[in-house]
Amino acid sequence: MKIDLNKNFVKVVGSKNKAVSLVHKLAERNHDKVESYGSRKAGRYLVEVHGIQKNFRWTYLGNTKELSVVYTDGRPEADPAEPKNTYYIIWVEGLSPERGEKVMRFTPDGIDYTLKMTNALRVKEKDLPLIKSYLRQRNIANWVTDNPSTYFKTHYAPKGTLFRS
Repeated sequence: MKIDLNKNFVKVVGSKNKAVSLVHKLAERNHDKVESYGSRKAGRYLVEVHGIQKNFRWTYLGNTKELSVVYTDGRPEADPAEPKNTYYIIWVEGLSPERGEKVMRFTPDGIDYTLKMTNALRVKEKDLPLIKSYLRQRNIANWVTDNPSTYFKTHYAPKGTLFRS
């Protein structure tokens, strides 16, 4: 997807370094310099990075890998984006979805788990009833499968992580 850098935009950029690099390019283009920016972490995990420039303010969200740029000099809004695909990561154990065990894949012998968010299985909303049924068959408690916070919403699905029904 090509973005119009003259309007507000939201773009999945991947890493924080790529986001900051794009912000530097935008600042150069607007004859501005990147002054400073702040970040917020939860343990070792990056939650948010944000900054305010002369002509725009920006935010990078660590869990969705999205960079949001809003111009403060009266530029037009971005065109409405197409609806994003929504995926769910199945978090089964731990203090938070970022740190806890997540389903990586279903095998004939059971379920493989991972601690890495990038390796976690992504499930489309239409496949959630099938996943809940499979989890119950594998002796995952009903209070886990029925709990909405077990299914962590994301719009990002790295190659090879999408559940195929």
